[in-house]
Amino acid sequence: MIHLKLAFRNVFRNKRRTILTLLGIICGNAAIINYLGYVNASIWGMRESVINGQLSHIQIYKKGFLEKGVIDPYKYMIDNYEEIKKIMMEDKMIVVMAPRISFSGIIASNDISTIFTGEGVDPQYDNKITSYINISEGRDLVPTDQNAVVLGIGLAAGMQAATGSMLTLLTSTRAGGLNAIDIQVEGIMQSGIKDYDNVFLKLPLQTVQKLLNTKAVTRLFVLIDKTENTELVAAKMKKLIQEKKLDLEIKTWDELATTFHAVVKILYDFFYFVAIIIILIVIFSITNTLTMSVMERIDEIGTIRAIGATKKNVMNFCRGNKEEL
Repeated sequence: MIHLKLAFRNVFRNKRRTILTLLGIICGNAAIINYLGYVNASIWGMRESVINGQLSHIQIYKKGFLEKGVIDPYKYMIDNYEEIKKIMMEDKMIVVMAPRISFSGIIASNDISTIFTGEGVDPQYDNKITSYINISEGRDLVPTDQNAVVLGIGLAAGMQAATGSMLTLLTSTRAGGLNAIDIQVEGIMQSGIKDYDNVFLKLPLQTVQKLLNTKAVTRLFVLIDKTENTELVAAKMKKLIQEKKLDLEIKTWDELATTFHAVVKILYDFFYFVAIIIILIVIFSITNTLTMSVMERIDEIGTIRAIGATKKNVMNFCRGNKEEL
């Protein structure tokens, strides 16, 4: 107990130094907590941007699409998607299930032509799935649109197109033939990913189905009530697919967002680096204060012992009993 008493008295012997040390500890902790909050908030915003801008919470494919769909996408299309949608939407945690068709081809205007990667979307549901996409000019697709298109900002710049411009799309049908369609630019979008915006466009789902001569879709995008429920809903879907013996497979946003996880790792690594530096500064500050407190006492205690005081006398004096000497 005496040691605690001595330590307490020694701490407040030099109040200014003690206060500065405490302020250093408080500021160091506040800096770490605030920076961690900033990192977590950034990760949360990035996660929601990925989900609501590109991937949705869950995607449903025909089995084999992820392995071989890049080579032959039309072979791995979902034909009975309306039936699947009806079965899956029985889960109350599912807010939206939107069909999509991925396709590619050539886009042309006068003497300018380039390749594109496009998607046919249902405007009734797509606006909820891609709520984080920014329409920089014009408007997004609406359910009444037919031969309308929204271009990525980079693709629009390359085609020298603006809202109201007429373009021609050329692509191959599901049967292997060629088909073309004239479209009008209704909007220009910006996702924030330059390579994506340089080639991307989207059209109404029915227009793309007519262009490709098919009634099937490539994927089903699923948006649920809370991101935290993703694994739970995914588990239910997998069980339902097995029970109904559906030729489908699913992927969650967490499995698809490889770039997201790389960025998260970089943010946390940088946070740990900064936190270690702050902790070391605080430790050195405390060590300096303790060292100075000890060094100040050496001369006092040495002088007292030199005039004949015992260790017991020194301890009693430190307790406040000045008559001991």
